Amino acid sequence: MSRRRARKAPGNAALDALVGRSFPGGCDDCHAYQTMTRDSSGIYRVTTYHDNSCPYFRGVTR
Repeated sequence: MSRRRARKAPGNAALDALVGRSFPGGCDDCHAYQTMTRDSSGIYRVTTYHDNSCPYFRGVTR
């Protein structure tokens, strides 16, 4: 038996603070913004929304 103490699971307070908020950034070619969501299984997802005039986004969606 180990005499080490069990570590507490790390908190997700920093990520939880961003859930549901939008913040600038995500693309160097346009004025994109990002939003963060968390699904029921605890997975965090960041989604980037590009401008309609973004050359990168236009190139990817062709």
